[in-house]
Amino acid sequence: MAAGATERGERAPPVRRVRAGAVLGAIAWRYLCFAVMTALVLVAERRPAPRLPDLVLAHVPYLPWVDRWNY
Repeated sequence: MAAGATERGERAPPVRRVRAGAVLGAIAWRYLCFAVMTALVLVAERRPAPRLPDLVLAHVPYLPWVDRWNY
């Protein structure tokens, strides 16, 4: 029997079709995951972030000339 043949004498699908199906399935899966991730991110964007104090900045003195220089 030929390689890839079944007991009834039928041939298995060509390797190129199987690989093309796998590649197309992987691409579809990738874009589905991207769409789900984007939807979850957009939902989370509406929620305010927690406020965290900046412990270093609280101890740095404010200097107007530095503020003007950096601007």
